[in-house]
Amino acid sequence: MEIALVKAVAALVLPPGGNVVLGFAGLALWRRSRVLAATLLAIAIATLAVLSLPVVADRLYASVETFEARPPGAPVAEDVGAIVVLAGGRMPAPEYGGETVGGASLERLRYGARLHRETGLPLLLSGGRVYDEAASEAALMRAVLVEELATPVRWLEESSRNTAENARASAAILAAESIRGIVLVTHAAHMPRAVRAFEEAGLAVHAAPTGFRGAGDGPGKITDWLPGADALELSRAALHEHLGSLWYVLRY
Repeated sequence: MEIALVKAVAALVLPPGGNVVLGFAGLALWRRSRVLAATLLAIAIATLAVLSLPVVADRLYASVETFEARPPGAPVAEDVGAIVVLAGGRMPAPEYGGETVGGASLERLRYGARLHRETGLPLLLSGGRVYDEAASEAALMRAVLVEELATPVRWLEESSRNTAENARASAAILAAESIRGIVLVTHAAHMPRAVRAFEEAGLAVHAAPTGFRGAGDGPGKITDWLPGADALELSRAALHEHLGSLWYVLRY
């Protein structure tokens, strides 16, 4: 229930849901106070337009990508005993027999497989059933690694529904193996929240972020200043991480 409630609140606060809520509030108040109503409508439209600009979205997303990429072939600290890859979503896939991993999970798996080949460290896949699906996200991830990327998997963590639960359940599995240090794989934007959760679960975390999408050297094209759906989604993802970090401080 809590997971569904949190997702519902996020949908109504983050764009474009938050903009829709502001717009309807403005319309509802039109007869009572046209000044307030017009202000709310203007805020809804203006923020939607600004967050849809690539030049804004790129910089907003870069603000949550605070961990640098791990250099290829970098040595592993002596305390590290496992690579932990966090699930990043699932998608319907009748061509695969029902479901498979989503694009974010696939990016993380690809990098996790690369790190396994570089280091020889065993893999732990973390992801449960958010809405009581038949297969856990970890099981879907293992199928991709084993059957498609020829990469072995040592452990599955299948009970978690969010990042905090990823951390606690993974830490319990690794504690049974006397492993305290890990290489953590997730998207760069998600890494700050993930590192905090895993450190609070008692693990020594060495970040290995992937999926960098933030700002580069600066806007250089006219299209950087034209609104688009992709830019809005990027802005939403960045705001989701900022909001998620605040929620985790308050909740966990």
